[in-house]
Amino acid sequence: MAIAFSFFSLVYKNQFAVVYAPSCDTKGELWTRAIRFILACLISAEFTVMGVLAIKEAAVVAPLMLPLFIGTILFWCYLEERHFKVASSLPAKVFVPIDRERGEGFVGVSYTGCYEPVAMRQRNLQPDVPQEVRTAADCLEDMSTPLGEGSA
Repeated sequence: MAIAFSFFSLVYKNQFAVVYAPSCDTKGELWTRAIRFILACLISAEFTVMGVLAIKEAAVVAPLMLPLFIGTILFWCYLEERHFKVASSLPAKVFVPIDRERGEGFVGVSYTGCYEPVAMRQRNLQPDVPQEVRTAADCLEDMSTPLGEGSA
């Protein structure tokens, strides 16, 4: 047993000291899946505890689990409704440089409530198209007759 604990402590220290470079970045999508999984497991565990207490005829304790069960479901609904919609749009790694570029960053400003980054409120609708291509496309839009009809 002492050999196992010494081996495990050696592996633990190695894993604690070494930082691995991530091979693929999920851009935060792993956390939303993990939180959903944790909440699903939490709801099933609470339901199981309620069932065990009901089987053991704990008439006082079993109903006390009901507010916790309802609160967990309401928290899950809140996360699905609000948090994941905001968090799925842009990761902070992307919207912070965009906010700084647009000049409406959050440095030195205190926010109350939810921070709504400028990059998530304003979308850059114009693609990065060279000016000569853009003027050629504008000329095509100004033509009054479709192609082929005016040349007969």
